[in-house]
Amino acid sequence: MEVHPAEPVATYDLRVEPSAGVAWRAGDRVVIAPSGSSSYQVDDNLRVVHVAGGVVRVRGKMTYRHSGCDTSTRRRWRPCVQAAEVASLSRNVVIRGQSGCASSKTCGHFMIAHTNTGYVCGAQFTNLGQTAKEGRYPLHIHLPGDSPNLVVRDNAVAFNHNRGVVLHGVNKMLVASNVVYRTKGHCFMLEDAIEMRNRIYGNLGMRPESLGFGCSHSHDSTFLCPGRSDHHANAFWISNPGNDFDGNVGVAAGAAFFMETRHVFGLTRRHYAGELRRNGLGNGKVKGRVKLLRFSNNLAHSTQMGMGNYPKSWNPDGSPMVYESFTCWRCGNGLSARGGVFHFKDARLFKCFAALVSGFVVKIKVFDSQLTGNGGKFWNKGRKFVSAPMIIKKIGFWADVTKDFRIDKATKAWALKHGNYDWAALRKLPGKKAALFR
Repeated sequence: MEVHPAEPVATYDLRVEPSAGVAWRAGDRVVIAPSGSSSYQVDDNLRVVHVAGGVVRVRGKMTYRHSGCDTSTRRRWRPCVQAAEVASLSRNVVIRGQSGCASSKTCGHFMIAHTNTGYVCGAQFTNLGQTAKEGRYPLHIHLPGDSPNLVVRDNAVAFNHNRGVVLHGVNKMLVASNVVYRTKGHCFMLEDAIEMRNRIYGNLGMRPESLGFGCSHSHDSTFLCPGRSDHHANAFWISNPGNDFDGNVGVAAGAAFFMETRHVFGLTRRHYAGELRRNGLGNGKVKGRVKLLRFSNNLAHSTQMGMGNYPKSWNPDGSPMVYESFTCWRCGNGLSARGGVFHFKDARLFKCFAALVSGFVVKIKVFDSQLTGNGGKFWNKGRKFVSAPMIIKKIGFWADVTKDFRIDKATKAWALKHGNYDWAALRKLPGKKAALFR
């Protein structure tokens, strides 16, 4: 028998933006996001004991170290980026599943069905969702159609069993400032790929866990499979690019943000052909048929991939897919793309093993961006591989990166001065890893 000392209960003062702690109260449960490269380095066993201005005093057990800095101003050449998010998981209105329901998969669920006007604001959803059962989610918007007056805001959706905030057959709604933490399956998702022109702003998705439905939706011609790649759970799973994602934060073991553009799935495909025609998707295909509405100011960290897509994406009018002001720190891969022309503007990809990844594209153009390596290295067949500004993943390290990437002068200059790359080792590698930085 081994005896280990108990983790001490201590008091910590957390300095947060003054607006963040306004509604926090003594007794509220707080979660602190990771600062390292692992999404699991989260502390959530903390309770608020006092709030004063921009300082929140919490008490509890903290297992990991967390970094912070002043994010209120953006300094161009020495920016504050690596700051762990602090979020309250408590609300004064609580919707909770019955104790012990998880083992029998009979927990409650919350649904707004066929209703295009309403507000779900400031509530806590916990111990909800029936594991791997279609339509039984903690917070589910179900088939309301066009819903510009439907709002889901400032909710805490934590410790649940079947996804998080699920948008299904809804257009133009607002999903803002919600926290989804520790659930099975995706934290935020567009269920049937028919969902368009929704505004998804300032949400935090963290620590989704793998969920298996026992089937695959990708080549299911019956459209009966409810699975949506949840076995590789994402903080944000985007099945239709025609939506507005701005200012969100994702932390996941796999990809924080992932765009899977295939076709319309599920109940919509089986029973609501009129919705496909109304959204210009009469044959059910989404890939190459829907233009990316907006993907801007989003952030990922402590994850294997910041943003990726599959199988391929491109805008139907031939314009570039633009990812603007994306930040990723301490990720395996930062920004990854497959498909047509992609423009990465004002990206900050810090301490990533591979900042940029191409998986069969026409061209990736990078503007006004900042790239740094993580100092990682490994040996394979007697060859030393090191952290790189870009790679072509699906072909391998031997592929010529100059064919897939175009880097502007500002990005080159910043990476050469601040990138912390082993340029000597990169120049020895095949694929011209350093050729674009001279």
